[in-house]
Amino acid sequence: MKQFLFVLLLFSGIQAIAQAPVTWTFELIQDDGGQAIKATATIDKDWVVYSPFTEEGGPIPTSIALEEVELVGALREEGELIKDYSELFEINVSKFKKEVSFIQAFKADGTQKELKGYVRFMTCNGVSCLPPKNIDFSLEL
Repeated sequence: MKQFLFVLLLFSGIQAIAQAPVTWTFELIQDDGGQAIKATATIDKDWVVYSPFTEEGGPIPTSIALEEVELVGALREEGELIKDYSELFEINVSKFKKEVSFIQAFKADGTQKELKGYVRFMTCNGVSCLPPKNIDFSLEL
């Protein structure tokens, strides 16, 4: 019976670790007359995603990398920005809870049939952090 309980607990722990606290959706949008990628993070309760503009020496800032296109302007964020001191990193951090969108305008040369890239982010829950992760995307242009 003890072995059964151990195996059950082991698989429950593995399943909990496998469930990501942040899910991403990607879409192409019109942005000031041009095209942009909009990456939206849906964040589980008690977890956060960090701003691209957080201070150095802290968590990995969120970023978007695009292949074979010209970036237009800076990465923008849409969501309720929280700025506070982090005991975990011992600096001020800029972060988001619940949901945030990151928007990056770009210019394609017209020969691409799809937009490929990835979003890189880090997530923490106030006690621990998951390692930085890249989420790949590909959208038809």
